[in-house]
Amino acid sequence: MLAAITFYCWLALSLLYYAFVHTPAPINIVVNLSAGLVCTLALAAVSSDQLLLKVYLISFSLATALASLQLSRDQPAFTPDFILFLVLHMSLLGLAIAAGTAVVTRPFHVHRNDSNAILSVLLLALIAIAVSVTLMKGVRLTGFLQGLKTDGDLYRVSGLSGLQGVLTIFLLCCFTSMGKLSRVVLVLATLAISIVDVKRGDSIRILTFLFFCALIFVHRYGLRRRYLILLVGLGIITAIVFVIAGEVRQNLYSAGVSISSILNSRINISSVDWLYGYFGINISVLQRYFESATTAPGYFAQLLQLTFSSSPGSLAETMSINGFNAGTAFSTFASANQIFPTADYFVFCVLIAAMVALAKASGSISLMAFLMLQIFGFVFGNQLILPYYLIGYFAAGAYLISANATAEPLTTVAGRHGLASMPPGQIHGMQAGQRPNRI
Repeated sequence: MLAAITFYCWLALSLLYYAFVHTPAPINIVVNLSAGLVCTLALAAVSSDQLLLKVYLISFSLATALASLQLSRDQPAFTPDFILFLVLHMSLLGLAIAAGTAVVTRPFHVHRNDSNAILSVLLLALIAIAVSVTLMKGVRLTGFLQGLKTDGDLYRVSGLSGLQGVLTIFLLCCFTSMGKLSRVVLVLATLAISIVDVKRGDSIRILTFLFFCALIFVHRYGLRRRYLILLVGLGIITAIVFVIAGEVRQNLYSAGVSISSILNSRINISSVDWLYGYFGINISVLQRYFESATTAPGYFAQLLQLTFSSSPGSLAETMSINGFNAGTAFSTFASANQIFPTADYFVFCVLIAAMVALAKASGSISLMAFLMLQIFGFVFGNQLILPYYLIGYFAAGAYLISANATAEPLTTVAGRHGLASMPPGQIHGMQAGQRPNRI
């Protein structure tokens, strides 16, 4: 039912846009309708166990369809070669995600320990390091309030900032294994750091991470009113924060210049243009990378450079459309109209499959939610190019598997209470003292 409603709404909205706003090239119309079909099939036909694959297909279907509308007058029409490049690369990564999910069949569960000394100590260490870096370097927000645009690297301390990044990723991946107070402190600390560092993306990522935690929990244990409210609320709050923070930052950069004028929008609605400029235009930016003469740097070359250098350097020319330069995770592999995937891309797909398998093996909701955040984030770019992301993720996976090896799995708890044959929704409805799935 949901899939059918999605397809008919997709078709109706597309036709309305074509009729009243802009009719793009025929190839763009075909791409839009094909993306709608992929999204519909992802909702209807992809197994419920392949939640990561669903998120991947739906997010890229939406991004591709939006790009096909050419809401910005400066977006180029799609070309057959680019579409073939996109389909091949998306298909391979989708197969890698599906394979990683299928390797391990362990169900998600929550092993929370409110008195987890290790995670509590690491949380205190994270806060102490963040305070130390702030005292030594100051905060980026000060310059912004004075109208000065400064580089975030000026507020980093070699070694300490890297450790802060690793600890942040590690604790987010272990989020559902922490106590309630520790989780609240971690979220508030992460939001506070993102505000003083003027990193809107970090605020959006933590909110999106919480959204995916709730989504996985609902998927595993069944939908309840409070979780539905949480999902919808987080989605709305994330969109509002994104738009408002964007407007504030834009006024600090260039007062009087609107996002609609920068985008060269066909509709001139600021809230829509902010969301489109950071989500809907990205596939078109990827096309710029694909058609450029610059040699694609590849994933592992960039990863190695960032491992041994604090600056990303100039491995590739940055393409953009009116300053919007988020070319999706595939931009690392796109250049010179090269349609077929490189060896580097195949190895990257193997890495993603291994990360998916690790998340499934841990059985951790938060580790899977963090990986889901990265896969959803591939629409914008690739945070996994940052070494501390990989270090924090694999360290958390190893810790969770080791910690859970001595813990009682959820299925054992359920069996003890005679609940092994009960559906997740009924298990969820138990009294608080018997609820094994409570976060």
